[in-house]
Amino acid sequence: MRPTGSAHASHSVMNDSDEHSGPGTAEPLPSLPPLDFRAVRRRLFAALIASIVIPFAFCCLYGYYTYERALSETGTGAFSAKSRSRCGAII
Repeated sequence: MRPTGSAHASHSVMNDSDEHSGPGTAEPLPSLPPLDFRAVRRRLFAALIASIVIPFAFCCLYGYYTYERALSETGTGAFSAKSRSRCGAII
């Protein structure tokens, strides 16, 4: 079976197209600066540490203040009136 005229015509149009240049005629890409893997590794390590330490510190502070608030509400905290009177401090 022979190809129809339209299929044959589109095939020849693709070959005659000037939109695509041949191999090896592309413009060269701009050169990138040399990679400094040591600096990249330091930045990634710092980001890893910060992403672990900062949330952990906030959780510890939140827990500490929650614990202190709970102690002050029950009156058994380190600086409550009951503990000061037991230590002999003058109010």
